[in-house]
Amino acid sequence: MCGINGIVGLEDTFRLNDRLVHMNNAIRHRGPDDRGIFTTPGCGLAHVRLSIIDLSAEGHQPMHSHDGRYTLVFNGEIYNYQWLKKQLADYPYKSQTDTEVILAGLCRWGLDIIPKLEGMFAVAIWDHQSQTLTLARDHLGKKPLYYTHADGKLIFSSEIRGMLASGWVQHTLDPQALAEFFSWQTVHAPNTILKGVKQLMPGMQLSWHQGTITRQRFFELQDGRYKFKVTGPYERVKKDVNKLLHDAVEKRMVSDVPLGAFLSGGIDSSIVVALASSFRPGELQTFNIGFQEEAFNEAAIAAQVARKFNTRHTEIILTPQEIEQDVLRALDAMDFPTTDGVNTYVVSGAAKRAGITVALSGLGGDELFGGYWMFPLAQRMQQLSFLGKMPTPLRRMFADWYRRLKPGTRADKLYSIMSRPGFSFGEWYPELRRITDEERLAGLISAKPYHTAAEAVSNIKTEGRVVTEVTLAELQTYLPNILLRDSDQMAMAHAFEIRCPFLDLQLLEYVLSLPDAFKPLKPGKKLLIDTFGHLLPEEVYNRPKMGFTFPWEEWLRGPMASLAEEGIMALKEIQVVNGHEVEQLWHRFRAGDKTLSWARVWVYIVMGHYIRRNKLTL
Repeated sequence: MCGINGIVGLEDTFRLNDRLVHMNNAIRHRGPDDRGIFTTPGCGLAHVRLSIIDLSAEGHQPMHSHDGRYTLVFNGEIYNYQWLKKQLADYPYKSQTDTEVILAGLCRWGLDIIPKLEGMFAVAIWDHQSQTLTLARDHLGKKPLYYTHADGKLIFSSEIRGMLASGWVQHTLDPQALAEFFSWQTVHAPNTILKGVKQLMPGMQLSWHQGTITRQRFFELQDGRYKFKVTGPYERVKKDVNKLLHDAVEKRMVSDVPLGAFLSGGIDSSIVVALASSFRPGELQTFNIGFQEEAFNEAAIAAQVARKFNTRHTEIILTPQEIEQDVLRALDAMDFPTTDGVNTYVVSGAAKRAGITVALSGLGGDELFGGYWMFPLAQRMQQLSFLGKMPTPLRRMFADWYRRLKPGTRADKLYSIMSRPGFSFGEWYPELRRITDEERLAGLISAKPYHTAAEAVSNIKTEGRVVTEVTLAELQTYLPNILLRDSDQMAMAHAFEIRCPFLDLQLLEYVLSLPDAFKPLKPGKKLLIDTFGHLLPEEVYNRPKMGFTFPWEEWLRGPMASLAEEGIMALKEIQVVNGHEVEQLWHRFRAGDKTLSWARVWVYIVMGHYIRRNKLTL
C-alpha cells in the first residue's frame, strides 16, 4: 500500500524531478518506509512506499521490467498474485512482491494483464518502446487516482494534495461540484471538488500518447450479474457463499506485517472476525470504538464476539471531552472532503498505535446482501410503480400534503421522488441518497450541481430484480464515492491499510448473479445470517441494526459547537453560497429543530473547514 505520482509531457528532467519531490512530500504519510523517483525526457514517475509484502529493498519503486521496456509505480494489493505468478513462472523475479508480478504480466500479455488483477490498485505504466503512459484503477474504485490533462501534459496522483503540490493545479473550487457536495455529501467521479482535476473511474484505464489521452473500460460492473447461472437450491447457494467468503478472507490474510480486524459488533465485521480467527487462532487483534452514550455503544457485543473467537481485543472509548480534538485531527487529515470518515480515522489510528499495519473490515456486506434501509424501500417503490401513471403535479400535491403533515427527512425524500417527471428506478433511486433536495438547494447555492450519480444509476438495466439493482446502484455511487474513498484517505493518513473481503470480485459477481429470491430482506441480510449465523452469538444478529456512527446530534450541540461555528463561518465567505441561509440552518439545528438531521448541517461544517484549510477560492 503506497502513494503514486507522475507527470508526462515534460521534457525537462530537472524540472520533472523537482516537481515530483514536492508531490511525494505532499503524500509522504501514505508511504513512510521508502520513496523513489524515475525520470526520463517526457516522463516522470514517483512513489512513496508502505511495505506490506516483501519488506526488503527489492520492493523499491519505481520498478523496471527485466527487459527494460516497462517502468511502473503501483499502489494497492493484488490478492491473486501468487496464482498469476505460477502462470508467469519463467520471469526472472528479483523480489517476492505483487508489483513485480504485474511487470511479468506486462512482458507476457501487455496491458491485458490489467483485467486479470484481482484486488485494489492504482497503477501507472510507462512503456519506453511506444512512449505511452497507461493509468488503471481497480474494478470497484478501492484505490484513488486523480489526474489533470492540459497543454499536452498529464499529471496524476493518489491524492488531491499531490495534485496541488505539482504546481500545475490551482486552488480553485468547482461551483458545480460544491453544489453536488451539498446535495449528496460527496462529489461523484469523474469530477472532484477542484476545477480541472478528475478522478479515473473504477474499472477504467487511461492512456497518454504524444499529448493525447484515450480512455477505455476493462470491467463493466453490470456484466457481473450474468457471470454465474444460479438456480438453487438455497442450501447450495449458502455453501457457495460460505466458500467464497472463506476464500476471500484467506486471500486477505497474506501480509509480512502485523494484521488485525475492525470489530464493530455488527453482523458483517463479526463474520469477518470469525473467519479470520480460524486462520490465526489466538493471534488475531481486533479493534472497536465505544461511546459513553449507550444508545450508540456496541462495545459490549463486540467484546462478546472477541471472547468467542479468542482475539486480542482493544476497545477505544471516546468521550465528549476529547472528541473535538479527534474530529479536528480527522478534518485536517481529509484529502477529499467527506462527512463520513471520522470513525475510520479514529479506529485506524488506534490500530496503528497498537502495532498493526493492516486490518480487515466488514465494509461491503450491507451493499451486497441488502443491509440498508433503502433495499426494502426500493421493493416497496417497485410495487408502487403504478404511481408513474399519475400526472406529476398530482403526485407532487399529495407528497406536499404528507410533508406538511409529517415533516422530516423521509417526507422530504418522498416529495423529491414524487416531483420527478418520471417514476423509473433511475429517476427515483438517486433521491434516496440525496440529503438536500433541489428546492432547498436553490436557496443555499447559486450553482447547479453535477448529476453524475443520477447518470450512473440511469444506466442500470431494470429487469425486475430490484435487490440486485439497488446493489449495483450502491456499488456505483455511495460505495466508491464515500465509503471506499474515506477508508483509503482516513486509514492512509496513519500509513494504514484496510482490506474488505466482502468486496472480493468472485464473491461480488456470484451474489450479483443470484435471483432476488435468494436474497430475502426479512430479516435484514438473511442469506448472510443463514450462512454464518451459527458461528456468531445470537445477540449479533437478533437485534435492530445500529450502524457504525458517532452520536453527532449530541456532540454538535455540545462539545463540538465551536468547531462547527468555525466551519459555517468559513463557508459564508464563498460567493456562490448563501451564507445567511447556511447560518440559519445551523442555528435551527442547534436550537433543536427536529426536522433537521445532523447530516444536513455537518456537510456545511466539513466543507467550510476544507475550504479554509486548503485556501480554496472560486
